[in-house]
Amino acid sequence: MKKILYYGACWPTNIGNAFIDYGSIYTIRAAVSKAKVYFASELPRWLYKVNREDMDKSIDLAEQMDIHFVVISGMTLCDEFIETEGPILTRLSKRGVKIVFNGCGGATYKKKEVDNFTKFLESIDLSGFISRDEVSYNNYKDCCSRSWNGIDCAFFLSEAFTPASLTIKDYVVCNFDTMEEPKIGNTKKIIRTHHSCFQNFPNTITNMGTILTIGTRKPFMKIVKHNTNNMYFKHKDTLISDIPDDYLNLYANAHAVYSDRVHACIAALSFGNLAKLYSTTPRASLFERVGAAEIKERLVKLDQDKLKIDKEKQISFLREIFVEE
Repeated sequence: MKKILYYGACWPTNIGNAFIDYGSIYTIRAAVSKAKVYFASELPRWLYKVNREDMDKSIDLAEQMDIHFVVISGMTLCDEFIETEGPILTRLSKRGVKIVFNGCGGATYKKKEVDNFTKFLESIDLSGFISRDEVSYNNYKDCCSRSWNGIDCAFFLSEAFTPASLTIKDYVVCNFDTMEEPKIGNTKKIIRTHHSCFQNFPNTITNMGTILTIGTRKPFMKIVKHNTNNMYFKHKDTLISDIPDDYLNLYANAHAVYSDRVHACIAALSFGNLAKLYSTTPRASLFERVGAAEIKERLVKLDQDKLKIDKEKQISFLREIFVEE
């Protein structure tokens, strides 16, 4: 029986990472239903890194597991991944563990990043490469004999997650973490979400501000200034949570999602809903792969029949990787 590790997480920094994880784990289980699938977090080493500590002081469970494959998804084709998780993959590869990138993309898409990651891929035993955007596919397809022009794993959320029916009806979601919420010209009820439990919440200084320490999420939460102008806390009906299910239940039942977060939009689109992205990130090229190139100009909805075909092809390709090795 094949033993497959999915290496991901880092949910407190961006809950959208969990959307990728849910989808990727679903594809693994759909591809090889009889495999044992494990889950380990990339956060331990990263947490040491951002606190300027030696990452090797952290115990990384991924390195300790008896496995045949390790699967990675999301924004992994970048220098930070090489620095943080690269040593783990290198040591696993030397042990004979097969490496699979499933629905992956870069951070900056600049030449230096591509050159660095190409060298890294050449240094490990890469059994399969599935991109999440066509740019990444063209950048790295020659690094592996098994390469596929794939889609982001969060597009599998509608298969991976069963949403609850909500008593809230006829609403839209506004999710803005890096910019002020724009005027969206909406007449429906607005529910707001924020995707990070790690960074300081944006705030403005007022004379009434007091310092609160939120201890339940240490070390992920830092000191927060409490005042009525705080962007995260000023609106009623706002969700800030540490589990993906809360967000997915909202996005699956929403009429539309407006966001500066790529994966808030992907979640809505996966469930057949409308979404509009307010961002200039190069990672947004992944929407072109599913026919949503205009998502930054207007509300879009995906052709679910075409998306289903892409999903089936990606799972079939993933199955070939696991079966042939």
